[in-house]
Amino acid sequence: MPDGTPVEVLNSDLSFKLMYGTNVTATFLGHVVDALTPYPRGLLTNVGMVVANPAYDSNRTNVQVLDRTAYHGTVVWSFQQALMAGGIARQLGFCTTLNTTSVDINPPPSPQPTWCTDTDLCNVCRGRRLFCGIPLRALPAIFIQRFGRTLLIRH
Repeated sequence: MPDGTPVEVLNSDLSFKLMYGTNVTATFLGHVVDALTPYPRGLLTNVGMVVANPAYDSNRTNVQVLDRTAYHGTVVWSFQQALMAGGIARQLGFCTTLNTTSVDINPPPSPQPTWCTDTDLCNVCRGRRLFCGIPLRALPAIFIQRFGRTLLIRH
């Protein structure tokens, strides 16, 4: 806010840490799972993932400030949604023991993240739907299909 106070808004910025981080904790992944619940509790709507959800902000005026007409409001940005899906796929990829070749600016963590043995958490992350009903467990084989084209991501 202009006065420097934090805005208590659930937002899609979690996706940046998923995409570029290599030491994500189980607690952080729990926040991701919470964010990927249906709106208004989370960020998922029938048309995509909104970039912000001001429902949790104790400053009720922010609900109007960050509505569907605001740039950083309850609007859908496809790149942010793709970043979230790709970031989750990337983090789950750290749990595989397959020797794979990938182009990544950060090397995979060594040893594997401790949450990799938490099958419930991994399955919940894989089960979140971000694109056209495609569950994340289908990643990375099929990432997204839009307008007759399919973007493939392979690890």
